[in-house]
This record gives sequence, structure tokens and C-alpha cells, in this order.
Amino acid sequence: MARDCESDEEVTSSNLDSTISFDELQDAFNDLHKESIKLGKLVSSNKKVISNLEKEISKLNKELEELKLENETLGLIDANLSCTKCLMY
Repeated sequence: MARDCESDEEVTSSNLDSTISFDELQDAFNDLHKESIKLGKLVSSNKKVISNLEKEISKLNKELEELKLENETLGLIDANLSCTKCLMY
């Protein structure tokens, strides 16, 4: 039976230890930490933008509902005026 997942080379902890130094790991950690701080600030900023946009959407939806109601009212007034004019002739 063939073994697809097995490798002839064995990885040991001594191989890994000799290739990566503590300073390299510390530098990598520091880079990741700086990047995570930048991304955290970006997320915070985007949350504020989203919140402001959601408020604007809510405001515009209210305005839309008011305009629909006004349009409906004006339509009824127009219909009444048309009927009144028809009765006058």
C-alpha cells in the first residue's frame, strides 16, 4: 500500500531550534503586534463610520416615510379637487 502523507524526512525540534533565533521570533512578534494595533485602530474607525452611516440611513428612511405620506395626502387632495370640479360642470 502506498503512503501519500508520509515523508522520508523527519522534522525534529532540534532542526527548528537551530533555524529560528529568539531575536528573530521577538522581531516577528513585535511586527505582528504593531500591525495588530494599526488594524485595531482601523476597525475602530470603521465602526464609527458604520455607526454614522446607520444613523444617516435611519434619518433618510424617516424622511422617505414622511414624503410618502405627504405624497399620499396630496394625491387625495388632488382627487377631491378633481371630483369637485367634475360636479361643478
